[in-house]
Amino acid sequence: MPAQKKKVREGFIFCVIFVALFAFILAADWWETNQALGWTILGLVVALAIFALAMSSKLRRWLGKTAKSAAKTVVYGGVDYEGERKAVPKETRQDVYRIARHQCQNDRCAYSNVGLPIHHIDMDRNNNSLNNLIVLCPTCHDKAHGGKFSSAQLRNWVMRDRRMMKKAPK
Repeated sequence: MPAQKKKVREGFIFCVIFVALFAFILAADWWETNQALGWTILGLVVALAIFALAMSSKLRRWLGKTAKSAAKTVVYGGVDYEGERKAVPKETRQDVYRIARHQCQNDRCAYSNVGLPIHHIDMDRNNNSLNNLIVLCPTCHDKAHGGKFSSAQLRNWVMRDRRMMKKAPK
């Protein structure tokens, strides 16, 4: 039932826009003598149209897909890397999590959870060598992509945890 109400609301908004445009056309005859009122009406009609379009879920979904596609084109030069990505092999993934003790490898972060993201230090998603992978919490992962952590810093964290792993009694 809620979906039906939404359709009625969107339909109502579009009817209001149509009526406003019709009223604007009728008002165009006296535009020359009442320019201030004409511009006010035009502003209201445009604002109402923008509001109605913003309330349309189909339009928002289309705009979101278009923006994402444009961003991929700008960032990746039109190449869709999603399909070309190699998965991290299961054994490598297990080793990375074991070295990290299933927690974020940033020593200033105490976040631990199952299934933390594995970050590629050199940003090459196809380079799945053990030296290029680090476990980071979502916050630290975003910071790594944002450039707050250098690749050298991330590699130092990995090497520190590997040394600790070797020293730990078995």
